[in-house]
Amino acid sequence: MSRFAQDWEGTTDYPIREKQLQFVIDREIAGLPEKMREVFLMSRVSNLSHKEIAAQLGISEQTVSTQIKRALKILRSRLGLMLYLVLWFKL
Repeated sequence: MSRFAQDWEGTTDYPIREKQLQFVIDREIAGLPEKMREVFLMSRVSNLSHKEIAAQLGISEQTVSTQIKRALKILRSRLGLMLYLVLWFKL
């Protein structure tokens, strides 16, 4: 019975951890420079291609690609430690 209780307890806090992690990710995305954030969200949330983003914003596809790469680099560096802490300390 105690094994069942442990398994059940572990699954009940998963949604809470997921919400906490999503909050941290959203906060870090919000902290990106304005244009970089706009390009990143158009790519990742709106699922637009680089060509579509470039056309809508009047910038080159290379600029779109560069902005997305830089955003990912920033997010990886900021979230890497945070994800480690969340997993290590099970916040």
